[in-house]
Amino acid sequence: ALRTRAFRLIAMMYLLVGIGLQMINAHIVAYSELKGLPPMTAAIVLSAISGASIPGRIISGMISDRIGRKSTLAACVFLEGMMILGLMRASSAGPIFLLAAAFGLGYGGHATQFPALIGEMLGLSHMGAILGAAVFFWGIGGALGPILAGRIFDLTGDYSSAFIIGAIAMLLAVAASFFLLVGRVISSDLKPEIVEQLKKNQGIGQPKHHLQDSKGIDFSGLIDHKKKAEQYRELLLLD
Repeated sequence: ALRTRAFRLIAMMYLLVGIGLQMINAHIVAYSELKGLPPMTAAIVLSAISGASIPGRIISGMISDRIGRKSTLAACVFLEGMMILGLMRASSAGPIFLLAAAFGLGYGGHATQFPALIGEMLGLSHMGAILGAAVFFWGIGGALGPILAGRIFDLTGDYSSAFIIGAIAMLLAVAASFFLLVGRVISSDLKPEIVEQLKKNQGIGQPKHHLQDSKGIDFSGLIDHKKKAEQYRELLLLD
């Protein structure tokens, strides 16, 4: 799974999201003070991000059950990117708190959707190892983002350029998600006899085959690839 195109895309998304997320988390207090907020109020802005991430995790889970993990993840990361751009224009406590809270919703959403998407696309048998490898790239991005923003601020005395980079990183992660082909099933998660059945029933528009596994799962009529992928994930993935 670590050599697949899907893993490379997810790892890249983790890297990019880490850059944008940790850049904001590390510098939002200093940025808020730069905008005129008292130190204590500026610190609460960071708490607003963390606090809003809690309902973000719950809400995103509910939404993903309806529209899918990939779409929900992309929406959450897009929200974060837009809120970073919005923070650049905010000049008072109210808008800063509102934008920070919305950013936190997206943060909480992507935190739950990344593991769910990995399980959905790369299987459950080795999910711990796969997730650990993917989060490694998030850590790299999380280290780069704050350092980059700090360096830019030291050179320019302003966070605008850094925040633009953070927003671009988030939007590039959204773009990368479009290349993920949801519905791929890792064969190591399937019974060997089912893998053989799947190989015989791969084409779109082929005649229907009456296929059943040892538990009596009927494969008849599974002609459309997307429909097949959804049913295979639900019925056949084994831990």
